[in-house]
Amino acid sequence: PPRTLESEDPKAILLALVGSPNIASRLPLFQQYDWLVQSRTVRRPEQADAAVLKLEAGNAIATSIDGNGRKVACDPYWGSVGVVLECASNLACVGAEPLGTTNNLNFGNPEKPHVAWQLTEAVRGIADACRALDAPIVGGNVSLYNEGATAGPIYPTPTIGMVGELPDAARAGRLGFESDPARPDSVALVGPFRPHLPGSELAKLRGEALPDGLPEIDVAAVRAAQEAVRAAVRAGDLTSAHDVAEGGLLVAVAECCLGGDTGVTLDLGESDDPEARLFGEAPGGFVVSGPREAIERLGEAVELEHLGTVGGDAVDVAVGGQRLRATLAELRTAHAALARLFA
Repeated sequence: PPRTLESEDPKAILLALVGSPNIASRLPLFQQYDWLVQSRTVRRPEQADAAVLKLEAGNAIATSIDGNGRKVACDPYWGSVGVVLECASNLACVGAEPLGTTNNLNFGNPEKPHVAWQLTEAVRGIADACRALDAPIVGGNVSLYNEGATAGPIYPTPTIGMVGELPDAARAGRLGFESDPARPDSVALVGPFRPHLPGSELAKLRGEALPDGLPEIDVAAVRAAQEAVRAAVRAGDLTSAHDVAEGGLLVAVAECCLGGDTGVTLDLGESDDPEARLFGEAPGGFVVSGPREAIERLGEAVELEHLGTVGGDAVDVAVGGQRLRATLAELRTAHAALARLFA
């Protein structure tokens, strides 16, 4: 890919990522359709990690759709496992337990050995992940021969859709922080999050080649983190929950700030690699906020790191002797990059 980011300044990196095609606000697309049809919408677009629709009995269904062709191109097996886990993590953040999964497999010419291998490994990864999550595949479709004479094949892109159920629609989780100056919420990182930069959105902006392989994922540990977050959301213990995905930890934090229109102050301590700490990617991480005592209880059930507190009008972060401050206004402007194309 072409190099579109030259700066190594953490603030410049954050703003570039927040405005990048895979992370920028999708509201211009969502607004092409009425998301309040039938008046059952509990969580609107960008209010939560999954769409939530209320059912007549008071419970709700949640849906999530994910794909990451770049990661699957790096490693068809572990990349596909990661896509399935991302869907389940999104459901966990609203308090939903997976019920079933569907897929759309988009690949090049399967008559070519390397494409056939990609397809085989991707299907194996999806199957193993769905079995581990008890979220069976109930349907799907396949699109093959997606390639051009000069451009070659598309990235191997399995798209995963997952549906889950939560018992109480009124307790559906949301991603935005909430500000209470009298008693500010604590912010924590939950789960077995082991970030790395190769194959990440930052690597893409820098024009770096894709790595040959991805780190193995401890699927059982990720599922345990999902279960802990889901239970805390259902109990009403958390103000917000958001999984760490494209762009890494700091992008997830920025999205929580934008979702709640409030800032945050974080101290991430020392780090041998601050850039990977801030912008590295991996499955299994969640940014959560809530009363300190609720965060402490969650830490008894799952790996947890206290990061800071909610409040202010900026993302203010200290890590490895560096300090970064990006105001909400700057983040909003960057996040609206797609909207400017529709103007």
